[in-house]
Amino acid sequence: MNSPTPPPKPKVDRERSAQIAAEIRAQIMDGNLPPGSQAPSIPTIAEQYDTGRSTAQNAYDLLKEEGYLEGRRGSGTFVRTTPHETIEPADYGRVPLAGEAYPWITRPATEGRPRSIDLRSVGEVPAPGQVAAAFGIQLGDPVICREQVFLLDGAPVEYDHIYFPVDLGRGTRLAEARRIKGGAPAVLAEMGRAPAAFDDLLATRGATMKELEVFGLSKAVPMLRTFRVVHDSDGAVISAEVIVKPGNRWQLRYRWKPETSA
Repeated sequence: MNSPTPPPKPKVDRERSAQIAAEIRAQIMDGNLPPGSQAPSIPTIAEQYDTGRSTAQNAYDLLKEEGYLEGRRGSGTFVRTTPHETIEPADYGRVPLAGEAYPWITRPATEGRPRSIDLRSVGEVPAPGQVAAAFGIQLGDPVICREQVFLLDGAPVEYDHIYFPVDLGRGTRLAEARRIKGGAPAVLAEMGRAPAAFDDLLATRGATMKELEVFGLSKAVPMLRTFRVVHDSDGAVISAEVIVKPGNRWQLRYRWKPETSA
């Protein structure tokens, strides 16, 4: 006797799911669906966007995977209670006082959300193209690299590679495989080469396999990539950084004043 044929699975329009997820994501980021608020039900979403419930459910699954929504057993689906973290690039520029911790760690003292830095590796590596161009050296020439992961409440939220010219960093604490109190800016200041100017180039792209592993993601989310070139007071390049953040966790704030004509 033949087994009964199982009913066909509901059809999911994945392209439509992605479009619906984008609409809801925008509402969350615009503040129309504030943190902690209950998200519309699946039937409501299906009716609003004239689609099947399976497609609407898939849109919600995408947003849960990205961390925008969270399910609560017996209660429904809610916008995550912790909003986007806001970072101001100027926070990176302050040189810590002697004996002071790196500013990124001390900043949240009043927020009640502990931050830490996990140093993954330190050593000399071949210079990537952007770094080589910034340092005025050849592609593949040796540079010092410090690889580290920034943690918020124990979860990875930023993945950094900080590069230094070998003639600046070799034989210093910058090249040692241990954490530095105050971070690299403190060492550079001790050397008389304190950071004085920053040139940031921002872009978005998909996550690499390594970044998926670092951030514990099973599906790709857009990554916010910053390539930063740091200069001392004489204008010389003292470091270059590749800073990667998951776009579903961060937003950037810039404060600036327009220049006036002389």
